Amino acid sequence: QAGPEPTAPPPPDPTLLPKPPVLEILPPYTETSTPQGTQVCGQITANTTWTAAASPYVVTCDVQVASGITLTIQPGVAVQFQHTTDDLLVSGRLLAVGSADTPIRFQPAAGSTPGSWGYLALLTGSTGTLDHAIVEYGGSNSGSLYLASDQVQVLNSIVQYSYTGIVIQGASPLISGTQILTNTGVYGGGIYNDSGSPTIQNNIFSANSANTYGGGIYNGSG
Repeated sequence: QAGPEPTAPPPPDPTLLPKPPVLEILPPYTETSTPQGTQVCGQITANTTWTAAASPYVVTCDVQVASGITLTIQPGVAVQFQHTTDDLLVSGRLLAVGSADTPIRFQPAAGSTPGSWGYLALLTGSTGTLDHAIVEYGGSNSGSLYLASDQVQVLNSIVQYSYTGIVIQGASPLISGTQILTNTGVYGGGIYNDSGSPTIQNNIFSANSANTYGGGIYNGSG
């Protein structure tokens, strides 16, 4: 005799879901050289390159790449976030292409616990490539990598030790050849897909966990 039909999980509690970015009016972009690296803050309104020679880049307040503007991050650059609320928000274009020997790192300026900084967010209408990047210890806003654009590729990268590794919001990005490791969340420790149709292929998921459902991946209505 067949057993009872499995019970579908209840709908998620909206108060516990990852939160989308809230765009604020930011000061003009500044770069300040210090013995510890280059401090950056504000809205980027001209094409900008972050160089390995000036690394690390320490984000001291939110940095936003304006629509139509490109931020290029060279191989070997470390992007370090000073506060738990600091984000890198992309409305324009992000080119962060490292290599196996010289990856690009997104990490806290201090500390090694999940949620030590906010997120790298590629917003609606943006374009971006992350290749050989390491994104770690982020997600204070729930999600260290927030993808809301179809024109985004995450390739050959590592997303680890964060409060929800990747959040996908109404978009169809490509995530390929990426390791998604040791992330945790309420819904979806590794990936939380709210309403998108992403292509997720040839990735490694390991040791991700969730307090409710979807340790590796939680798929909403997409």
